[in-house]
Amino acid sequence: MYRTKIQVFEELPPLAWLVGFDGDTVTACLGPSVEAQQYHTRLHVFEGAWDGPFPQFDYASAENFFGSGFTCTDRQIHFSTPTHTLDRIYFARHAGSMMASNSLAYLCNRSGLRLRPGTGISARHASVIKGINDFDQVIYEDEETRLEQLAYSNASLDLKSQNLEFHRKHQPSKFSSFHEYQTYLSDTYDKILKNAADQDRKRKYHALTTISSGYDSTACAAIAAPLGCKSSITISSSRDGESDSGAEIAERLGISCKVLPRALPTNLNGFTEAEFVASGCGGDSVLAGFSEHLPGTVLSTGFNGGRIWSLDHTPSDDIKRGDASGSGLTEFRLKNDFIHAPVPFIAGTRHEDLLKIAHSPEMSAYRVGGKYDRPVPRRLVEDAGIPRSMFGQKKRAILFLLSSQERALSPKIRQEAYSIISNRAGKIRSFQEKLHELPRQLNAAVWKVGFHLSTTNLSVPYKFGKAICLLTSRIDQKYEHVLPFNMLNDAIFIFSLEKTSERYAFGEAQTKTK
Repeated sequence: MYRTKIQVFEELPPLAWLVGFDGDTVTACLGPSVEAQQYHTRLHVFEGAWDGPFPQFDYASAENFFGSGFTCTDRQIHFSTPTHTLDRIYFARHAGSMMASNSLAYLCNRSGLRLRPGTGISARHASVIKGINDFDQVIYEDEETRLEQLAYSNASLDLKSQNLEFHRKHQPSKFSSFHEYQTYLSDTYDKILKNAADQDRKRKYHALTTISSGYDSTACAAIAAPLGCKSSITISSSRDGESDSGAEIAERLGISCKVLPRALPTNLNGFTEAEFVASGCGGDSVLAGFSEHLPGTVLSTGFNGGRIWSLDHTPSDDIKRGDASGSGLTEFRLKNDFIHAPVPFIAGTRHEDLLKIAHSPEMSAYRVGGKYDRPVPRRLVEDAGIPRSMFGQKKRAILFLLSSQERALSPKIRQEAYSIISNRAGKIRSFQEKLHELPRQLNAAVWKVGFHLSTTNLSVPYKFGKAICLLTSRIDQKYEHVLPFNMLNDAIFIFSLEKTSERYAFGEAQTKTK
């Protein structure tokens, strides 16, 4: 029989949790918004919401779960990840002990790990984009330490042997028509909102949606508005400087809209993007400016829409992705106390069905041709009463490119990364790494010239500047969102983890033993 000790730390990020195993005691350290509920003979610890009744705590068997948690029994702990691949659960085996957390930074802090660059940790961590069957479970290993990640799966840990056994998530039924899919999306989102606002919760959450002039987040807003969502957020412009605001569409949907410029605010003592890099995608730091609007919300986003709703991607029912966009929000989310609901991941393992629906005769009126053609989200939005001319006219993007023109990775982070290489890998920045940086630096300089030209009121310089921005953005696609593997990238990732882990130093806890 194992004792379970619950410790709640007010200083922790509200949605962070960590559980450790020592002798006959299981100790859980929780942020103030993490739920800890006894149900029959089981202790449920979780954050987030799912498509079922809150009082039953059946998040582990839910078809759609936007959060993470674990359930303690007499001899086992059962872990549950979200039904998307943007957040994960991490395990650390270090110096004879074992811990698990929904924050890799928290896990590294409590384990006292000193990670080394050159091991491929950044690339292995990002390998989740390969799909739920092919990603690297082990992301770091040395003589004393083994770090593992769990994505889109449940797992049972035997407390005596400390062996992990993995279990597949429950899958939704197949879809044969647009109406079936539309109904499933709407019903699922409605159930999640009701779960998130349940009166028995310690912390209640209300709906907030992203919106833009494109397909994906606009489709999310079209689903959310009839279900009681009253607010939205939008970025005013794309990374090429073109308008991408969804404010007019929000007005048509009858919801308010907070518009912010596409700018990178300052936090973390000058290391702005560290918490996003530490989670997996520094480019997501473009959303940092909305932090004051996010606490207590269920934030719907369109991440994965470009893959699941596309007409030309090979169907992938194991959620293969082209980039890691959205995965950088984990630490930002835990700190700012909001539930992330990336709507296109709902039924994301039914990609083949959705592709058949998109190509079916019933969708012919919603296929507009060209490279930017997504009939499923187009119909979702048009069915909500939005005219075709108001959205989905041109592919735009808002995320910062990790290595790009705007230098979303600050010189401060790079300097600290070089120090880690020198101190932990026994080498100074190599000539190869300098060469690796040079093309990006030249491309960034050229982009800045184009951007300044594109802000003029003169026709010829404007067009020339836009052409430069377009060309350099395409060149930079090689490095988009996830940097290719090298020692520098490991060092950037490690420094960002360690910088973010500073928020996991805490004081007195409220302790309960069960």
